[in-house]
Amino acid sequence: MKKKIKVLSLLLCLVLLCCLFCSCKNENTATTNEVSSEINIDINDIEGSIDLTKAHKITLNGETISAENNCAEIKDTVVKIKDTGIYELSGTLTDGQVKVTADDNATVVIVLNGVDITNKHGCAIHIKKAKQAFVVAWSGSENKLSDTENYEFSADDTDGEPDATIFSKSDLVVAGKGTLNIDANYSTAIKSKDNLIVKDLTLSIDSVDDGIKGRDSLELSTASIKIDCENDGIKTTNDEDDTLGNLKILSGNFEINAGKDAIHSKNQIDISGGDFKISCEDDGVHSDSILNITDGNIKIEKSYEGLEAENINISGGNIEIKASDDGINAAGGNDSSQQNSFGGGDKFKGNANASIKVTGGFIYINADGDGFDSNGTAEMSGGTLLVDGPTNGGDGAIDYDISFTMTGGLLVACGSSEMAQAVSDTSTQNCIMVNLSKQSADTLFNLSDSNGNSIVTYSPSKEYQNVVICSDKIKTGETYTISTGGQCSGENNHGLYQNGEYTGGTKAEEITVNSVVTSNSGFMGGMGGPNGGMGRGNNMEPPNGEMRQEPPNGRGKPAF
Repeated sequence: MKKKIKVLSLLLCLVLLCCLFCSCKNENTATTNEVSSEINIDINDIEGSIDLTKAHKITLNGETISAENNCAEIKDTVVKIKDTGIYELSGTLTDGQVKVTADDNATVVIVLNGVDITNKHGCAIHIKKAKQAFVVAWSGSENKLSDTENYEFSADDTDGEPDATIFSKSDLVVAGKGTLNIDANYSTAIKSKDNLIVKDLTLSIDSVDDGIKGRDSLELSTASIKIDCENDGIKTTNDEDDTLGNLKILSGNFEINAGKDAIHSKNQIDISGGDFKISCEDDGVHSDSILNITDGNIKIEKSYEGLEAENINISGGNIEIKASDDGINAAGGNDSSQQNSFGGGDKFKGNANASIKVTGGFIYINADGDGFDSNGTAEMSGGTLLVDGPTNGGDGAIDYDISFTMTGGLLVACGSSEMAQAVSDTSTQNCIMVNLSKQSADTLFNLSDSNGNSIVTYSPSKEYQNVVICSDKIKTGETYTISTGGQCSGENNHGLYQNGEYTGGTKAEEITVNSVVTSNSGFMGGMGGPNGGMGRGNNMEPPNGEMRQEPPNGRGKPAF
């Protein structure tokens, strides 16, 4: 009997020891199952909604990685995050990767707090699976990510992905008040296969292909972004669903140097703010459908075409365009800048759906091709539009195939005379169109009424011969004088003088306004063209078989 009691006592002790051991183990070892299953991030205050004291610490130590309390799986120099949670990374990783392989309901927040990650075999951050992911460059921190020219794909990455320095198959937010530098040597710098938001942070990208790419949508705000890339700077790619692939820019500072388009979308682009400095080999801003600009300061210093979309709507902002071909072009379909240049398509083919609508803003265009060009219709009811058009005879400062109706605002367009057009006679605001003897660049012209009051004083930046002026100050039955040369004491805004006195000019023409479009009689070839044109018909071939040079292609890979 005593022997049985001793055995039972021994078994009981063993059970108690096992329980005590397991209890101690659970107290001191946090498994991935203990990570919070819910993370609530306020998109308007991302850093404010992240409590770093509750974050799981991951330290990068050159060629090794340590994860606090086993919060993530470490294999060689790859850290795998498998659960919802906030993960704070710091340190340097000379050849490795951060990979997210959570479930479809997981929210993963990766905080970069003084990180330098290089991957010599693939991307730096790979969000393979999650509901949504945040990559946050923490306030005051400097962070760098870089990849390699040649990716080595794992057995479960058989679809050519990942293909970006930061790559996500899920919704992705890249944000924070710190600094993030990305050196993309394989393809794109930041790419999401779903929705992508970039905001708040200071971001610098050097890419052999695209800069920032979202598939279903892309939104940018309150960030300072510099992109130097060999393909498109900022883009969306969904061409399978007309409701997706939209791109929104709300605010921020953007400096983009692109080998193709600076900003490109398969669907709608909305720009409602921001300061832009753009230099590109193709379009400054290109949408395959609709481009809306309501505000912002957009300076396109170099482009093949400045703004291009099927429908372009401008209601505000300050826009300055320098283009080697068209300044603003309403065309339609896929990007026609390169494909539909002379020799690649019919540049002047009409498109009844193409349109440009200007209701406000200040627009200055300096174009070697057509300045303000719609393959369909154009309307202007407000704002200021200044066009320094082409000096060659194959293009015009204004070009439209169907109509250009002007009911408000100020239009001043200068250029060659052969293909010049004024507004349509459906306009409710009068227009004066004059042909002058050839004037050299920076030579003022002035339009004054019979009392000597200046209506417009303008200084084109290029040689010009034809001038089109449309203003609500031009009245039917009144006589106006056009003078050239002289000087003006007013403030000069891209050649337009305001609040000053014009003096010293030479009288060139005197015109009495008797219709919506009134012109002098000195036109070469007469007024044979449609809608106030100078002989331009539809489907014209370029003069003397002239072929346009296409912008050079970047060496980046094809767009996704």
